[in-house]
Amino acid sequence: AYYFLKANQKAEQEKLWLSNEKKNTEIQFLKSQISPHFLFNCLNNLHYLIETNQELSAKYTIKLSEVLRYIVYETKDDMVDLETEVKHVKAYIDLMKISIEHSEKIDWKESGDFKGYTISPLIMLSIIENGFKHSGIKHNKDAELNIELEMHDGKLSLKMKNTIDEDISTNKSKSNSLSNLKKRLNLLYEDHHQFTFTKEENLAYTTLIIQLN
Repeated sequence: AYYFLKANQKAEQEKLWLSNEKKNTEIQFLKSQISPHFLFNCLNNLHYLIETNQELSAKYTIKLSEVLRYIVYETKDDMVDLETEVKHVKAYIDLMKISIEHSEKIDWKESGDFKGYTISPLIMLSIIENGFKHSGIKHNKDAELNIELEMHDGKLSLKMKNTIDEDISTNKSKSNSLSNLKKRLNLLYEDHHQFTFTKEENLAYTTLIIQLN
């Protein structure tokens, strides 16, 4: 009976290890899909700026290197400081503003204290990048992008409203990016998060709420 119990415990431990390893592998795979997509978009922006405005292209290059340094070197761990993540989300927004003529249509608001919490890296960035891409704000002066980030009692709330560029949003990339995001959230936060994405006429509403403590 003793040896049977020990063997059963070992089997359960191995099963748990395999489950955790599978989860970690899936998370790393989903994370790895974000950076190339982000990089290609930024390189396209940089190519355009080099041809049209060399002064802005220099500013863009500096800001891009800051964001890339974070993505490549500082997001290898499963969790990062929330305060650091928010800082680089804002750096990304500043980066995008440089290449957008009507950047006043981009509204960012934040409230609460982000110190003392950790979060899986690039989750917020993937949502905001999605908003930039599908709002049409890069070429449509009537497009809008509104982002609100709030931290209260250990609960992080990210709300985004953006116009929808139908020419862009008819392809499969949007559904793929949202599908990847949902998978990652389910792997990492299971029952500790809420994620919704809805459309209303020409507007999209994205809400992410994560309990971080």
